[in-house]
Amino acid sequence: MSESPNLTNYECMVLFKPLADIDDMEGAIKAFETLLTDTHGGQIVEQDRVGRKRLSYPIKKFKDAFMYVALAKLPPSAIADIRALCRINDNILRLSVIARDEKLLELRRQRQARMPQRTERGERGDRPDRGDRPDRGDRGDRGERPERGSRQTASAS
Repeated sequence: MSESPNLTNYECMVLFKPLADIDDMEGAIKAFETLLTDTHGGQIVEQDRVGRKRLSYPIKKFKDAFMYVALAKLPPSAIADIRALCRINDNILRLSVIARDEKLLELRRQRQARMPQRTERGERGDRPDRGDRPDRGDRGDRGERPERGSRQTASAS
């Protein structure tokens, strides 16, 4: 497939409703990919199904969302239409489309190549889990603590 000279690099980040059924989620992602490629003649360069994430604040009363990020080459004229179609799609909570410079994309790829791959422990490396902490020895119990409002200062006694 020959690349059209009027295609621009875009990063599309989509937050989908947290659908319980995996098949529904795959269908929603496929519909978005089809919107980018077939409907508007774009090409998906990279894609990342980040997965279900906790949101910082509720969006349309949802506290969780399924995050999908795609780096795509799209004609600039298609962006307004993609945003309009995503706005009326019930499964999409939020869409962010950002134009990306080719130099930035190359720097991102180089940085990801240098980063160590995630292991089954995540990003904690060799650190133990919190449950594996050693005994604190003879530290003992703190004992009774005064109420917050009843603190006595040195000048009051």
